[in-house]
Amino acid sequence: IVVFAEPRCTDLFTKIRPDIYVKGADYNIDTIDKEEKSALSAVGAKIEFVELTPGFSTTRIIADLS
Repeated sequence: IVVFAEPRCTDLFTKIRPDIYVKGADYNIDTIDKEEKSALSAVGAKIEFVELTPGFSTTRIIADLS
């Protein structure tokens, strides 16, 4: 897991070269950011989508830690 302050991770992807990129299933290959998708493809990252779990979100986890 990587926390980032930028609105998009395009530059970060080219630096850390992830093997896997995971998004919630509320996204799909056509709805993720096109520049991010291009950067992920350029570094050979596998893009996966996982089903959402009701009551759990990264936003909520971060809020609970604050």
